[in-house]
Amino acid sequence: MNYPFWDIPFLGGSMLIAIIAILHVIVSHLAVGGGFYLFLAEFKYSREKDVKFLAYLKSHARFFMLLTTVFGAVSGVGIWFVIALVSPAATSTLIHIFLYGWAIEWVFFLVEILAVILYVYKFDSLAPSSRMQLAFIYMAAAWLSLFIINGIITFMLTPGDYYLTSNFFSAFFNPTFLPSLFFRTVVCIAFAGIFAMFTATFQFEEELREKAVKYASAYLLPALIFMPVFALWYFAMLPGLARDIVTGASALILIFANISAGSAFLMLAAGIAHAWIEPRRFSTIFTILLIIFASTFLATFELVREAVRKPYTLYNRMYSNSIYVDKYNNPEIDPAGFLANLKWCDIKKIDDSNMLAAGREIYRYQCQACHSIEGYNAIRPLVKYWSADFCEASLLKLNTLKKFMPPFFGNDAERSALAHYLFSLNNKIEDKPARR
Repeated sequence: MNYPFWDIPFLGGSMLIAIIAILHVIVSHLAVGGGFYLFLAEFKYSREKDVKFLAYLKSHARFFMLLTTVFGAVSGVGIWFVIALVSPAATSTLIHIFLYGWAIEWVFFLVEILAVILYVYKFDSLAPSSRMQLAFIYMAAAWLSLFIINGIITFMLTPGDYYLTSNFFSAFFNPTFLPSLFFRTVVCIAFAGIFAMFTATFQFEEELREKAVKYASAYLLPALIFMPVFALWYFAMLPGLARDIVTGASALILIFANISAGSAFLMLAAGIAHAWIEPRRFSTIFTILLIIFASTFLATFELVREAVRKPYTLYNRMYSNSIYVDKYNNPEIDPAGFLANLKWCDIKKIDDSNMLAAGREIYRYQCQACHSIEGYNAIRPLVKYWSADFCEASLLKLNTLKKFMPPFFGNDAERSALAHYLFSLNNKIEDKPARR
């Protein structure tokens, strides 16, 4: 363990990452899908020459630019900051594997930002053909940014044969790369349609509002048709344990998966139906409801996607507590135990005077990545009725009882110390004074 542990009370590191990442993912999917909308809307104007629709497109693009370039960029930086502190080992590994991939993605991101800024601020002075070219550049750069990021995040769950070949392309074009890319692409397009519906409701002229709402609803159709297909394809490519987690090994994840699917269907079906049945009565409140459904769908999908990777951060390579599988898979090889390998821990040998303190350190480095003491996924209520012996017995078979949890790493004394600490969370225990 080469890095100190960043202690985040109540929330825990995993939930802090989830909060920032979900907000960023929602906006980033809108940013990618919005490129398709801007380009195709410009194409629509080039054929119809509807100046009222063009005026709407200008106001839509300005709001879109402010939301995606400001909030999207800041939250993206926030993700880098948080993952580097919560999971520095995993972050370092991904950077080493995908260094040039990240560099290419940053180039696409810069092109994307420059294109949308020029598109908005030069909207009136540019010829329609030039505007369309800028919209196309933005669309292509934004989607290529998704293309790169998709390869990296899918690698974390399905590394393919990278760990045998050390080949960049084996890591990047992994088993879930294509289904995830297609799935996210249609989701991005649907998000662009919902956002366009939202901005359309602010148009006072009924005929223009009806036209803009109906046009935006067309962006929901690809997701309604293809999203289930790509989702099933993605599911089929998951490792066996990941599929088991989704289908019932974890009741909470099964609930989240059902919420995600239900929210997606409500978002798409309600949006399309209302847009075509009563487009003039399409209200801002209704679009906010669609945005809530869309956000719920994507948030729960991302939570499920992260959860099915358990007990790993990097599948079959690094456990969720940042311990490398090959280094600690057989702790009996190192009789010195787990604490001896902790660079940022002063306790190296356990006795009666430091058992609680040692258990607390082991808990921080082996458990607290997922379990806070109190708060999100709190450990205290989970072990409330456990005896010290039961705590120790559970640690002995931890990954057998719960396949989505890492095994305990350490010798017998360390396992007893952690069991002692877990028992102390609900029972008053003190370390014995050291002998002099």
